Amino acid sequence: MSTTMAADPPLGAFKHPGLALGSTPVRADAAPDVARSSTSVRRDEGSDGAQDPDGVQGATSVQGEEGSDLAVRATSVQGDAIGAVLAEPELRRALESFVRRRVPEADVDDVVQTVLCDALAAPGRPGDPEGLRRWVMGIARHKVVDHHRRALQEAVAELPEMAAPPPPLEERAMARWAERQAGGAREATETLRWMAREGEGEKLESIAAEEQVPPTRVRQRVSRMRRWMREQWLAELAAVAALSVLAFLLARAVLKEEPQIAPMPELPKVGPEMADPIERGRALRAAGFEACERAAWSECLERLDEAAGLDPAGDAAPQVGQARARARQALESAPKAAPESTSFAPIAPSSLAPTAAPPAPAPVSTSEKSRSTSKLAPPPDRPVKPLKPFVDPKKEAVVEPRSDREAMEREKKALAQREQEARALKKPVSGKPSPTSGKPAPGKPTSPSGKAASKSEPL
Repeated sequence: MSTTMAADPPLGAFKHPGLALGSTPVRADAAPDVARSSTSVRRDEGSDGAQDPDGVQGATSVQGEEGSDLAVRATSVQGDAIGAVLAEPELRRALESFVRRRVPEADVDDVVQTVLCDALAAPGRPGDPEGLRRWVMGIARHKVVDHHRRALQEAVAELPEMAAPPPPLEERAMARWAERQAGGAREATETLRWMAREGEGEKLESIAAEEQVPPTRVRQRVSRMRRWMREQWLAELAAVAALSVLAFLLARAVLKEEPQIAPMPELPKVGPEMADPIERGRALRAAGFEACERAAWSECLERLDEAAGLDPAGDAAPQVGQARARARQALESAPKAAPESTSFAPIAPSSLAPTAAPPAPAPVSTSEKSRSTSKLAPPPDRPVKPLKPFVDPKKEAVVEPRSDREAMEREKKALAQREQEARALKKPVSGKPSPTSGKPAPGKPTSPSGKAASKSEPL
């Protein structure tokens, strides 16, 4: 029995090299190997414990479990520090923004998760947070390249998903404009590159550390470049707006439309519109039939003749022939007026026999004529109207108008006086002086019976 115990290996011989106290800390990626090793050791020790009656193998297994716990605790402490840095939302947003510009949208989360897992399990990580962020961004660049290389090598059974669209035209145009504004100067180009890296998610401090330039200088150069480009952009935009306005004014001045005068509206025609010849002929034919009904035979024939000139086809109708025949027959049967002649008819001999002359009218004496004319006064030319009362301005008395009877009496007296004067001036028409009684008294005419005419008294 003693020989067997002396031959047994020492207690430290059962320790796993990776679990020895005071040894190098186990890496985080070696934790699974440590667990597997401790498990195998425990399994081996359990199998040996069945053959070791003294319990040496049990002590060995207890010591192995203590070493495994220490290694796991050391790994967890270091992993917690790295995980705190990698779990920052700012770092994850920068990674997603960087990866989204380079891979399809559907693969962004997968690539970002792969970058974080590799950063967590990789050895030789930087100790400071800024260096760790730059290191993670470098891993992201490599993973993007691996993703595109793998996409080219792998055979895709399904239709490939649509890749991320290229940057919009405005962004590419702005990038080219910024490069032109840099003008090829070294400092301007370098500052523009820093601005691009800042836009991808990197910090100016990390860029300054990489370029070995003070962070304050990097920040000032980027700020001045951004301000100068903003001023240039506004100046060019104002120039473009001014040119647009000028071009619009010139085009309006050159292509100024002349005022168009609206055409005068057509005045409505007062008279009826002229129809076609056939319609006109039909209308004239209807007028001719109406004239025949009124027994205006000449007008009927004239209308029918005019209609025949405009519408020859309609003139062949039997009604037209009947109307023509009736009009001609009526004109032929009408009596003709005897022509008037200027020659005188011959005088018959019997009409030349002498005839008794008509008795001469008896002479009328002037006294009878005066008596017949003096009985009635001639009627006035116009009806006599009563005169209005006349006011004498001197006497201021109303003068009554004279009556019509007095006026008639005065006219009769004047007429009788004129007749007497006329008889006195005239000579007697008939009457011979008797030889015995002598001549008639001068101024007294004699009647045909030989008696002197008595003077007629006025009525």
